[in-house]
Amino acid sequence: MVNIEEGIKVIKKLISDGDWKRALYGCQELLKYNPFNADLQSLMKKIEAHMVSENEKKVNTDISSTMRLWDEGRYSELMGIYMKLYKYAPNNTRLRDLIEKLKSKLTETEQNKREDIVKKALEIIKKLISDGKYSDAIQACNEFLDFDSTNLTVQKYLIVAKDAIIERKLKENPHLMESSDFDRQLEFFESLAKINPSNQKIQNILYQIKEHFGEQKMIAEKMNLNESILRMKELFRHAEYEKTVQACEEIDRMEHGNFTAKVFKKKALQTIKIETEVAAVKKMREDFAALTEEYKTKPKEFVRL
Repeated sequence: MVNIEEGIKVIKKLISDGDWKRALYGCQELLKYNPFNADLQSLMKKIEAHMVSENEKKVNTDISSTMRLWDEGRYSELMGIYMKLYKYAPNNTRLRDLIEKLKSKLTETEQNKREDIVKKALEIIKKLISDGKYSDAIQACNEFLDFDSTNLTVQKYLIVAKDAIIERKLKENPHLMESSDFDRQLEFFESLAKINPSNQKIQNILYQIKEHFGEQKMIAEKMNLNESILRMKELFRHAEYEKTVQACEEIDRMEHGNFTAKVFKKKALQTIKIETEVAAVKKMREDFAALTEEYKTKPKEFVRL
């Protein structure tokens, strides 16, 4: 069981140490177990805000180093650099302004060529989606976004293709929606979440499965405990007291401090003690009787004290 509170303490310590990357990773992992925890959500916002701020600083420094390229008229090279920087700081006002300025600086031929490429790419992506070739459409979108990561239309097509794959897989596996095999269910829906982590439908299903899985696990543990208690009582009823003690210790490991196990363990140990004492007395009497008979037949072999 993941201890969310302890995890939050660790994340706060990482933040205070300036280890923001590990703090981000830790927060993301904990949110998988409890995506609605207010403290975790607050920490995630703080971490993301810090990293955005750091990215902004780095991007501004990188932008400053490209100013000489403007003087040299190396606009195509600048566009490549700015597109990479845009991935790290898409809201950087200075960068966006420079990209717009750069677009206007490109020659008409280059701009027309670029627009033609975009138009053809959009047509290809749209046809792939309409033909149901969603994997190919995703690959085409990703390749295009490497070329122009700011294109909102392609970004939308990418989400459409990913969600279409998810819906197709859901239709192909309707039995998993009602399956009692929670491990397999969880594995299946987690694989869908990897296709599009922002798909709210899948995230909601995953949350419900994890909740249900936790409830079923508790029920199974309770049933196992009850069966163990019944087994322990049966052993006691059949006078198998040493096995009863072992069964009680096993129950205590399952549920520490279980009252029934404590009572039966005490009874079993007391019975073992009594039986041991009775057996010892019986043995002493048998030994004494044997010595008495032997004394009667061979009195000279015994020393009188």
